[in-house]
Amino acid sequence: MLTHLCRIAQSFTKLGGAPLSITIMDDDTVSEANLGRQCFCEADLGQPKAAVLAQRTRAFFGLDVTAKVERLESHQSAEHDLIIGCVDNLSTRRSISGRAGYWLDLGNTADSGQVVLGGHGLPTVFDVLPQMKTMKEPKNLPSCSLAEALHKQDLFINSTLANFGGQILWQLLRRGGLSHHGYFVNLSSGNVRPINV
Repeated sequence: MLTHLCRIAQSFTKLGGAPLSITIMDDDTVSEANLGRQCFCEADLGQPKAAVLAQRTRAFFGLDVTAKVERLESHQSAEHDLIIGCVDNLSTRRSISGRAGYWLDLGNTADSGQVVLGGHGLPTVFDVLPQMKTMKEPKNLPSCSLAEALHKQDLFINSTLANFGGQILWQLLRRGGLSHHGYFVNLSSGNVRPINV
């Protein structure tokens, strides 16, 4: 998703839009389970994900990118124009809720998921999937290896959802409006269902 956001930032500026400031927030470090599924290499193992991605983004795209090697906590008061949540737990989604003008949520299971842009009158992921507000956190132990991770999550589910998320943001910035603000995607069945505005 970060790569798409950077492409959007560059393109939007070239079309006369204001430069975008990007902050990457993640308290996790790169593990073997991230290799192959995300854009990390063996030299990144053990390094903070946010710091690695911010450095690469600054070097490659030349954009204003800040790394925060921390977890978004519910007591933090910062408000943002847009928060993109690519998280794997409900507690972080609950911490994000209400903190941004727009909130783009990307979430998935093994081979399906949702992309939902909410805020400014658009329903959030909690409005679209209200059971997420109260359901208990699933017990999902972290994967130790790439092979183990691939048994739990398809190789292309994250990047597929990121493509749809990038398209929604691009349409919002480029056209100033949306006909749909999200998608449900299922890779095993090949179904994609838009969430209409």
